Amino acid sequence: MSEVIISAQKRETAGTSISRSLRRNGRVPAVVYGANNDAVAVSVDRLELGRLLRSDFSVITIELDGKKEQAVIKEVQVHPVRSDVLHVDFMRVAAGSEIKVTVPINYTGESAGVKLGGLLSIMKNELTMQVLPKNMPDTIEVDITDMEIGDVVRVGDLDLKDVTILDDPAVMLCQVHVTRKAAETLSEEEEEAAAEAEDGEAPEEG
Repeated sequence: MSEVIISAQKRETAGTSISRSLRRNGRVPAVVYGANNDAVAVSVDRLELGRLLRSDFSVITIELDGKKEQAVIKEVQVHPVRSDVLHVDFMRVAAGSEIKVTVPINYTGESAGVKLGGLLSIMKNELTMQVLPKNMPDTIEVDITDMEIGDVVRVGDLDLKDVTILDDPAVMLCQVHVTRKAAETLSEEEEEAAAEAEDGEAPEEG
């Protein structure tokens, strides 16, 4: 797991007017809580937070008062019209305790079935797992290179070490569907194979 760090500053006061003042100055109100420690009201840089929210990291490192502690984002409050982030809840993560997190799936490669004209359908883009912070992957890699037309990858097909996937093993992640183009390609290949077989069995003249 890679480390991504976001700097936080304590905010001594709370309230709507204070929060608005922070936002006008490019900061977002937040709170850090959990792991049997007191909740701390903080603020984080809006641009830094934006980059974090666009990344694939689930566990982050918060730097506050010269100290670092791991946390996960538990809740993000967004303005209903402008889509601005209004407030963020960070939950501390104890080093030896498992956490429940959602991790994005990254599909890699080009399916053999797609090369023949098939259509790849992706049903899930993330999985929920129980895992120690040190073992948590930033993404789940699913290689689709060998998928032929009609092939399906399910949750239960994944082999992930040191994690417990909480999604149903029978749930489909992706599937390569047959299309008219793919059916025509397969039909042509079958006809060519049949013709070659007939040529090979033809008796010699003379």
